[in-house]
Amino acid sequence: MNVVLLSGGSGKRLWPLSGNTRPKQFLPLLLDEQGEPESMVRRVLRQLRAAHPGARVFVSANVSQAALLREQLGAVETILEPARRDTFPAVALAAAYLRYEKKLDEDEAFLVCPIDVFAGEKYFALLAEVERLAASGQHAIGLLGAVPTYPSEKYGYILQEGGAVTGFVEKPPHDQAARLTARGALWNCGVFALKIGYVLRRAERYASFGSFESLYAQYDKLPRISFDYEVVEREPSIGAVVYDGLWKDLGTWNTLTQEMGGSALGGRVLLSEGCENTHVLNMLDLPVIAQDLQDIVVVAGPDGILVSSKNARSSLKTLVEGMEAAISPLT
Repeated sequence: MNVVLLSGGSGKRLWPLSGNTRPKQFLPLLLDEQGEPESMVRRVLRQLRAAHPGARVFVSANVSQAALLREQLGAVETILEPARRDTFPAVALAAAYLRYEKKLDEDEAFLVCPIDVFAGEKYFALLAEVERLAASGQHAIGLLGAVPTYPSEKYGYILQEGGAVTGFVEKPPHDQAARLTARGALWNCGVFALKIGYVLRRAERYASFGSFESLYAQYDKLPRISFDYEVVEREPSIGAVVYDGLWKDLGTWNTLTQEMGGSALGGRVLLSEGCENTHVLNMLDLPVIAQDLQDIVVVAGPDGILVSSKNARSSLKTLVEGMEAAISPLT
């Protein structure tokens, strides 16, 4: 089995700890089986290798993450993008790497998975079934969809009947999410399988290449667009494997704090008895006291301090980008 783990994005929804220099997937905010701090990348790679010891694993990431990957994952094989251009260019470059550098046949299938997922062991076991959908030729693309545990506005949905995908809905409002959940729609886990040649033919619409180096040199010719929008949502032959178990996108402080294993992380934190459903992460050499707070997350890091309701609907990423745009002309 060939697996490409996508390590993209700067994780600005987890500001001020996550950003361009140290994205969220590298932060040791989770706990491993021994109760020791563990990052998302280490957790996912550990779970993947436990489920599929013989899998060939590659990590696709921006070149700026090379040192972090070596530090956290050691000798794992990397496919480094020269620039951030979203997931379609990243997957195209990965396909070229598998074909031209690893000498795999165009008819061989590979899996693409996010490196920052939080899921149970069955999730990783089912990856082999997703790959078989594409490898067998039964469908051009295989997807993994999770059975929703509640109607969510934060996730995309897969519409399917009997394992065949009939459509997609991206981050619907709550009422529509409730209707989709009742109809048996699945959360889109961001996992897909397809054949190497299929991806290369899509990339050839934008660049002419016959080697990995050639596509790498023309990377800026590939459109800055997600693989979902460029390929998946335009393909009529898609199958879905249903996963019914733990699955979360730990992309917000609300979801991440649910898996922290305690109400405080870091040093010199004091929460009063009146605090309820409140988490404090302190990465500064200063004391933080939280008093009589309900449903609040407090994060103190070298880039700033966040105090937010866990039920906040505004986009932290948008606020951070606006702040950076306002500051950058002054620096």
